[in-house]
Amino acid sequence: MLSKNKLAWCLIFAGALLLAYPKASEKHESIMQEKLLYEWQEAVITQTTKQSTKNEEEDSKSHLLPPQLPKDDAQKQEKAEPDKVFEGVEGILAIEKISLKVPILTNATSQNLKVSVASIENTGSAGKPGNYAIAGHRSKAWGKNFNRLDELEAGDTVEVVTTQAAFKYTVEQKLFVRPDEVWVLNGNGKDCEITLVTCHPVIDPTCRLVIKGRIKKE
Repeated sequence: MLSKNKLAWCLIFAGALLLAYPKASEKHESIMQEKLLYEWQEAVITQTTKQSTKNEEEDSKSHLLPPQLPKDDAQKQEKAEPDKVFEGVEGILAIEKISLKVPILTNATSQNLKVSVASIENTGSAGKPGNYAIAGHRSKAWGKNFNRLDELEAGDTVEVVTTQAAFKYTVEQKLFVRPDEVWVLNGNGKDCEITLVTCHPVIDPTCRLVIKGRIKKE
């Protein structure tokens, strides 16, 4: 059997591990987010460079080519570039008011939400008609992910940056709903909308905090 002294030291060590785990977990999350942001940005630069080089090569060769017969519409169509250049990352969510800048992962799975915010499956896309819904946890650490989402008010700006463009949404509503009120994910069928969803309150959450906005037409 363990002596009283050894037992006491074991308990102290176990307590220290329990206290250290949340900090270690938050540190790991921050490292993963920074890694994803860096790799996404590098992938965007690489893609842009390749496209620029391709365009230059095509331009340099064009004067050597004989006139071409018109192609039919099907042949003219090119596959659209996907919104994500790094597997699993759709873009960047930036909210200046709460000093937030995080990668948006594809699909709000429990694993993805441990790392960053993530789009909710079967909702809209950034900058397109429909409701682009993004979920995120509220860490007990101030300023992490959607921790400060409740500070947003009508008129604030939410920005989503993809490889295609930067889309700025204006916040219009802040709602507190039951977990089963999934109607907040529906779009109105005509506007480019965004919905940010998280738990509320931070500790022992009982409902959902929802921020809704849309891209206003000039």
